[in-house]
Amino acid sequence: MPAETLETATSQDGTQSDGSTSTQIAAQPAPEIDLTQFIEKEGLLKEGWIDAYVPEDMRHENVYKKVSSIQDLTKQVGVLDRMVGKKGIIIPDPKTATPSDIDAFQMALGRPEKVDDYKAEFPDEFKDFYDPDTIKDFKQFAFKKGLKQEDFQDILNYKMEMDRRDIEWMEQDIENEKRETEEILKKKWGSAYETRLHLATYMIENNSEGGEYRESLLEKMGNEPIVADFLATIAKKFIESGSLREVEMTQAMTPAEANAKMKEKIAEHQAHTKWRWDNPAGYAREEKEIDDLAKIAASSG
Repeated sequence: MPAETLETATSQDGTQSDGSTSTQIAAQPAPEIDLTQFIEKEGLLKEGWIDAYVPEDMRHENVYKKVSSIQDLTKQVGVLDRMVGKKGIIIPDPKTATPSDIDAFQMALGRPEKVDDYKAEFPDEFKDFYDPDTIKDFKQFAFKKGLKQEDFQDILNYKMEMDRRDIEWMEQDIENEKRETEEILKKKWGSAYETRLHLATYMIENNSEGGEYRESLLEKMGNEPIVADFLATIAKKFIESGSLREVEMTQAMTPAEANAKMKEKIAEHQAHTKWRWDNPAGYAREEKEIDDLAKIAASSG
């Protein structure tokens, strides 16, 4: 304010333009501040404390967003005081740095204030894939290493991508096993493949409890040729004993079995030469059986 203005505002006896004296103004008490309005007993800062206590032109500074209590605020003051006169972000000396120095350094680089501030985002396929304790441990690791939220999510995304590739590889491996099993059984069972597969499946579905147990057996059969062959062989024996009549025996024969049976039938048929005239229907039936067995025997891949 210019000198002449001061002179007009204050008279020689100290009287102000509003009639009060400078002594009276100096004696006026400072306005009372209710600290409990924005500070809890434990020292935690309530919402709105920045607008109440921080100058308007300073409220945009990130430092105020990093504190949630009086303790945090005083720690920040101490750490920042050490930085006065230094340029840029100061890397703490591992030999002399205090936990507060390291904490302030990591937060200056963008690390969240607390472990629980990390937000893990998952696509639908991975929402229930990981154990919550595993994610919790990863957050602790990220916090200790001073990772930013972006870095935390980037690493998590990379982990999910690797797991996705592993899952695809395992699924492809399962498909390859099923395909190999199918090729092995088709070669061994020949034209009896569908029938034998039906018999093996029948044995599981009619002799096991439902649910995961049955699904596990069916999956095992689909991946292990020896299991499917074993079950189909048992079912075939049930057919031979008359316990199972769902399919005819010729339909369940493998090429090797059909070949052996065909030789037996040929020997019998040769002994029935007279049937050509005495029992033409029986003779024709035997010829058809031999022909059917020959087709099965020739069906091996």
